[in-house]
Amino acid sequence: VRPPSLSKTTSPTISPPTAPAAATAENTGQACIIFDWDDTLCPTWWIQNVMERSLCRATKEELDKFHGVLEVHSKKIEATLRAARKVAVVDIVTLGNKPWFEKSIGLLKGVDLNAVLKELGITVYFAVSPEVAPEGVDPAVMAKRIAIAECLTRRYGLSTKAHWHALSIGDKEAEAIALRECCREYQRKASKKPLCKTLACPEEPDLTDLGNTLDALQDQLGLLIAHKSDFDWQTWKLSATLKGG
Repeated sequence: VRPPSLSKTTSPTISPPTAPAAATAENTGQACIIFDWDDTLCPTWWIQNVMERSLCRATKEELDKFHGVLEVHSKKIEATLRAARKVAVVDIVTLGNKPWFEKSIGLLKGVDLNAVLKELGITVYFAVSPEVAPEGVDPAVMAKRIAIAECLTRRYGLSTKAHWHALSIGDKEAEAIALRECCREYQRKASKKPLCKTLACPEEPDLTDLGNTLDALQDQLGLLIAHKSDFDWQTWKLSATLKGG
């Protein structure tokens, strides 16, 4: 279950870029990693379907256990973001709205994640799903495409000479499709073909499974960025894929 996105009449809320950590990829020649939030970093499915459904009858010991495992997970999110920031500039694009983002980040108490985002220069974009989309257009893809385009334009500037190198990491096909559409549009007017990479994560993961995915990803991000061609890969096949070249 996904948190609701903002209504059509509400503009996306975008965290202001932070300097110097958020130096543009155009100036540094870096790649840009774009994470989804729900069920990619944040254990949204587990929070909504396991923890919140148990709260009304949970004992103090069970509540303490919930808080404890979320504290552990928050450290995994921090480690993943720091590993990503070592090899690229990093942003988050989510279909969830700002109240949900603030609530979920508040549940992850092991680390001050807001401070981590600010330190690493990570901007959070809230993609707005339109109430009405053109026939045949997925509203989620449309919302993500607009937000990702703004993210990459901020990172690489308006010049068509910039070499886009983007990696989308998320549990839904919408973000992968959205990045591919952005890159195709940029390629029509750019002098350099963008590098377009997508990495799919499992949908509706259990907390333990999501934590394991993040643990593995921390060691693989450098290899993903170093890969010199486009790809559409999956985290559950990633070790074998990387070994195969």
